Amino acid sequence: MKEYDRAEHFFSEAIRKDPGLADAYNNRGLIYLHRGDWEKAGKDFEEAVRLDKTFTDARYNLAKFYTETGRADAGKQLFKELESQLDTSSAFHNAYGQNFIMLNHYAEGEQQFRRALEIHPDNVEALTNLAYVKTVNHRYEEARELLEKALKLAPGFVFALNNRAVLYGQEKDWSRAVSLLEKAGKTEPDNLIVVNNLALFYLESGNLAAGEEKVLRGEKLDERNEYTQRNRAVLLLKQGKAAEALEILKKTEATHPEVDHIYYYLGQASEALGRKDEACKYYETGSRLNDPWTAGRCGQ
Repeated sequence: MKEYDRAEHFFSEAIRKDPGLADAYNNRGLIYLHRGDWEKAGKDFEEAVRLDKTFTDARYNLAKFYTETGRADAGKQLFKELESQLDTSSAFHNAYGQNFIMLNHYAEGEQQFRRALEIHPDNVEALTNLAYVKTVNHRYEEARELLEKALKLAPGFVFALNNRAVLYGQEKDWSRAVSLLEKAGKTEPDNLIVVNNLALFYLESGNLAAGEEKVLRGEKLDERNEYTQRNRAVLLLKQGKAAEALEILKKTEATHPEVDHIYYYLGQASEALGRKDEACKYYETGSRLNDPWTAGRCGQ
């Protein structure tokens, strides 16, 4: 940390002496980004680009920043402008692909990830991101192969561990899913995606105590997150509080119908309350959306 403190001080001093140093703003932005100070990082990248509109590195960093902070449209424009300059960069195409994914343009995202892998076949992030696209498109075997390759290259890569665990979860292989997520959690204990998936799979495996602990952890990190709310409902359902669970699930489904297994749990809660016809409708919706957990539930 001291090294980053010294670097921040150095670049801040350079800016104080010459406020027109675009390079100093860009470099200080990277330091802020490393610390997780997103607001300061964004302001520095924007200032660097304002000072030098031809500054490729700053524009690239700003494009990534916009993508990761909910301004993917603005990021897309920057990526488009930079493509001819950075066409031989695997990292660039991976980042551009992530921008398309944030915009729900999966075909374009896949094209960018493939280009990243043409340039650098062992780009672990691109392998993991391409696997995500395959998963979304229900091409699970291809996703598994890509994730296995990614984990062979980088056994501790958190997002590959998480995404492989999700595929195990689809098969209800709780033991393997939990094992991978626990490994990911040791590296990034505050990663909300990992925490929420671990909470769900603990609950489904029957380990309610560990599941509740992770539900509470998820709520501490972001109680408004749709997956955090789903998990609270699942915990209530496992505790026999189906009516409370159903209320939360309906609210979540109204704003975030894309949440994994939401229709399965709506069906489970409805069924627990004796509403079999309603449950069947939820299961049928889940099946149409290719949720493997809802397959064949009607009539059981």
